[in-house]
Parts: sequence; structure tokens; C-alpha cells
Amino acid sequence: MIMEYNTAEEFANLIKTHRYEYAQESDDLAIRLAAIDKHYKDEIESLKKLKNKPPFSEINTKYTEVLEILKSDFYKTLPENVKNDFEKYFHFGTIDNRYMNASIVRSPDKRFFAVLINSSLITLLHRYGKLEFGVVRPQDVAFCSRFPDRKPTRAELIGMLAEMQCYYSKAKLANGPFLILKGRALIAHTMNLNIQEKLIFYHEIGHFLNGDLIDRSVKQKPHSTFESKLSYQREYLADLTGFGLYLRELKLNNMLTTTNRHAALYAMISMYRMQHGLQGIETDKYPHPLNRMSMVIAYYYGQTIADLVYTAIIDDQMELLAPDKLPEIVSNDESYSQEIENALENIFKEVENDEIKHNSKRT
Repeated sequence: MIMEYNTAEEFANLIKTHRYEYAQESDDLAIRLAAIDKHYKDEIESLKKLKNKPPFSEINTKYTEVLEILKSDFYKTLPENVKNDFEKYFHFGTIDNRYMNASIVRSPDKRFFAVLINSSLITLLHRYGKLEFGVVRPQDVAFCSRFPDRKPTRAELIGMLAEMQCYYSKAKLANGPFLILKGRALIAHTMNLNIQEKLIFYHEIGHFLNGDLIDRSVKQKPHSTFESKLSYQREYLADLTGFGLYLRELKLNNMLTTTNRHAALYAMISMYRMQHGLQGIETDKYPHPLNRMSMVIAYYYGQTIADLVYTAIIDDQMELLAPDKLPEIVSNDESYSQEIENALENIFKEVENDEIKHNSKRT
């Protein structure tokens, strides 16, 4: 691959092009469009504007606007000098392929970083999340493309969940039924999806802040003694840092309430349970998804809640996790927050040093 670029966005587009694999449209697209027309007549006029958008390609990928929102929310929390560094060195976007979920990539010449999230993963979170909330509140399912003339049963929704997991794990395509939710399920799903997208986004930034892409002779990181395998250590610590960045955003926006902490907990549980269904046990690179989940919960919510969540999942007793049944939160986020602030202030100094060293070698 010829690597010629002058900005972070140009570098990211090269990666997107090199790794591109087309994800085809659903085979029941006509039914989905008809359902949208029936249930969302008031929104049809705004949807018509989409007709003027250029067709999707390896560069113009789906959900670009989602990454723009995530980036904007993150940038609002940064000191001006740190924001300027991110704007100079980073590009955030989506990518279409069938072998990755999300990744942060550094350019070979050390100048730029690309954070790329698979568009199919976002689709999966959206569709899978709707099915999950449909299972909990089947009365809030307004439409299902599999059963256009009636509502699906709870058992049918559970079956469709398993089907989506199986298909995505094999083909990295989020094919599945089209659901329209209403009422409490729709509100909960929308909140859940937003949190999950942010946790994925912040996980990749966590890799950067932890120095995983920086040239260092010694990679000694905080809290690294619990895991000897470097690839596992990096994932655990990116989880910790990423969740800390999300709590940091809530805190700076005066939204770090118990209710919002609980919402983040439920979104995280849902995401790791889905990942467990896709990945299964640990791999050569990634730890067991439920172990990752338990570590984050223990650190930011306390070991008692971590044990309760693990038990509820293993024994299929999710009712144990109702907000009024959760023990008091015992969080270590204050002790970790200063490390995140230090990383935000200092990491770009190391980026600049790497860039200088690389340029000096070329000359």
C-alpha cells in the first residue's frame, strides 16, 4: 500500500480504503422502509434530505456523524492546548470491513493517529440493543420486520438475539430483524446505545493515553501488576482508562449522579455480555469479556457489585441488578482521574519526541 498523506484524515482514509470490505444492505430493505414510512411519518421529511448524500464507499462510510458527535463531546472536556493537539494529530471515523471491531492506528511516519470503529459494530449495538429491550418489555415493540402483521413473542425475540450473535461472529455483518420500539424501551435503548458508543470510543483513546502506541524502552504502566501478558494488560488498562474518561465527561458536565452511574453500569454489562456471546472465552490477544467487565466494575463500583453482577449473569438472574437492589457504589475513580489528567497533558510531548526522532532518522 502506498502511504502518502499530509493530514490525520488522509492517513485514516488510506487505512479505511486498504481494509475496506463491502457490507451489503439487508435483504428485507423494502419492508424496513415501509415500516419507517408507516411509523415515522412526521420524520419522513427530514429523512428525504439523505437522498442528496453521496453513496457510501470505502471513504464515505456509515455513521460518520456518530463519530463527529462523540469527538465533539470529548473535545468539550479538554483544555484548549490538548484539544488543539488532538485536532492536529487525530482523525476519528468509521470503517467497513469484516475482521475488526474498533482500532487505533499510528501512521508509519509517527505523525498521525486514526481511531476507526467498524460501522457494522455500531449497527450491531443498535439492533441487538433493541432486541434486548424488546425481550425485557415485549409490549414496547411497535414493529418487527420478521412478523409485519403481528408482534413477536418474547421467545422469538430471544431466538433472534442468538441468531444475530452467531451471524456477526462468523461474518462480521449485523444482519437481523428490524425493530421499532416505543415507550420506556425506546428511551432506555437510546441512552444505552449512546453510552456504549462512548465506551468503545474512549477505550481506543485509552490505548493512546496508556502509551500503547508510543515508543518506549520500558512500558511500565499504573495498575499493571495484576496481569503479566502484555496484550491482556493493554486491554484491561484501556478498559479502565476508557471508563474513567466517560466518568470524567459526566463529572465535567455536572452529570455524575448515582442514576447515571447505574446507567453506565447497565450499558457496560450489556456490551460485555454481547461480546462474550461473540468472542466466547479469552483469545490470544483479548482477555475473557466477563473478566474485563468484572475488573472495571470492581474498580469503579466496588467488589461487592462486581460479584453480584457476575452471579446474576452466570445464574441468569438479572433481576438481582435492579437499581433498588444494588449495594452502595465504592469507586476508585478519584485515584485514577489524576493519572488520566496527567496523561492528557503529557502524552503529546512523547508524540512530538517520537516524531522528531523519526524525522531525524530520515534526514
